[in-house]
Amino acid sequence: MGNGSTTFLQFDLTTLPAGTTSAQVSRATLTVFVNRVNAAGSVTVSPVTAA
Repeated sequence: MGNGSTTFLQFDLTTLPAGTTSAQVSRATLTVFVNRVNAAGSVTVSPVTAA
């Protein structure tokens, strides 16, 4: 990923009970590890709300 790049992450949700809706999920935790930093910057995390 470079400056201005967009990356999508996909999660395996098969461990959730069948019929679980997004309204029933109150929180989720994403942990990101960075192994190298060449310059200062920021990361923006946003949900995908449409296909």
